[in-house]
Amino acid sequence: MKHQLHILYLDADISSRARFRQFFDANLLPYTVHDAGSLAEARRLLHEHDVDVVVSEHRLEDGLVFDLLEGTPADAAGVSHGRERCASLAVPVILATATGDEKTAVRAMRDGAYDYIIKDADHRWMALIPQAAEGAVRQHQAQRQYRLLTHALMSITDAVFITNTAQHLVFVNKAFCHTYGFKEEEVLGKSIALLRAEVVPAGQASDSETRGAAREIYHRRKDGRIFPVSLTRSVIHDDKGLNMAIVGVARDISAWKEAEARLTNSLKEKEVLLKEIHHRVKNNLQVVSSLLNLQSGYLKDEQTIDALRDSQNRVKSMALIHERLYQSESLNKIDFGGYVQSLVNHVKSSFRGMGEIDVAVDVSDMFVDVDVAIPCGLIINELASNSFKHAFSDARGGACGGRVHIRLSQQVSDAGQPELLLEVGDNGKGYPPGLDIDCVASLGLQLVNSLVQQLKGSIDLASNGGACSRMRIPLPQQAP
Repeated sequence: MKHQLHILYLDADISSRARFRQFFDANLLPYTVHDAGSLAEARRLLHEHDVDVVVSEHRLEDGLVFDLLEGTPADAAGVSHGRERCASLAVPVILATATGDEKTAVRAMRDGAYDYIIKDADHRWMALIPQAAEGAVRQHQAQRQYRLLTHALMSITDAVFITNTAQHLVFVNKAFCHTYGFKEEEVLGKSIALLRAEVVPAGQASDSETRGAAREIYHRRKDGRIFPVSLTRSVIHDDKGLNMAIVGVARDISAWKEAEARLTNSLKEKEVLLKEIHHRVKNNLQVVSSLLNLQSGYLKDEQTIDALRDSQNRVKSMALIHERLYQSESLNKIDFGGYVQSLVNHVKSSFRGMGEIDVAVDVSDMFVDVDVAIPCGLIINELASNSFKHAFSDARGGACGGRVHIRLSQQVSDAGQPELLLEVGDNGKGYPPGLDIDCVASLGLQLVNSLVQQLKGSIDLASNGGACSRMRIPLPQQAP
């Protein structure tokens, strides 16, 4: 409240107005007093000055005091009487009259007065004005603020409700009535339990458990239908910190939940479809592998049989990928450690007639994108097959402890990028001196070089106690 109030005193008696001014001047009260003897004069003063409160007789010669103020309401609601009319008036009114009784006072308050003071012959009533004026202004400001907040709450599209400490509804907005199907008078004073769903679906919270952050719960409409809402509740405390009310804001999320369910069902359908595709691709590749194996049984030329076996192993390496994708929860990543172990076991079994060769697999636990896993699987197949075919061609395999190793780990490059470090080697006779990976005649090494380039990686061939191929393969950056 500002330091100095402006009071407009209305009285047809000029001497009465003079005494009113003299009282405030004599007592050095911090108020500015304006006075008028008619409504017409009062209207001019209200227009010229920022009047905070009006003190007036109920009736003047040219009309009622409320006729003066109804032309300048605080809003356009047109509220006609009572407390709502008090708040609708631009300036609060205190009635001061020498004639009247309790019925007059009641009627005055009903008509919109903030206070009612009976004038006495000794003019002691004037001493009541400062306290009454400041109280009227505070009450008027509070009521206008209340109306503003109420209007704001009524305009919110979410359902807003307020309960007292006994869990009884004391306020609901228009959106609440629209959402739940109740009229305002049907719920005010009723328990909040009116809204609770009789059966709360498993995993969902009841509104009695919800405080602070929004929670998804289930409520019940007037017609008995259960529906999901996002509910936020907060406690209002009084000046002493005690609970005085609870404000709830509920949003009907039925449409959102239905859309979520449709999306989830669509995703499940696509997952089933993709799994079925991987299953069929795996089966088709198995058929191709079986045909190659069947064809090799009719051949006599060892070189042709070896070529068919190499092709069969390549097909098998891809079939294993699709088999694992079909069995995996993820449709774009596979457990690469398990895959490599299965792949190497298959390659070893395809060369089981070449003596006992030990195979060591050292692969870190990791899940790799299928776009990386397929070419890496082909690379491992080619290099491991080369070791089985060529590293121990002098029959040193079993007798001399032939060994093939595959190592795979994930690390961070010098540039800070994730990469795979793949190494395939053996303890055989090693690569021929001066071997250039870019100029080899071997189809298998040509395929390896092509796949490494496809993955934008690098390869290094070494012969130190056997052949060793080391590859660095960059991995796609994971989304943050």
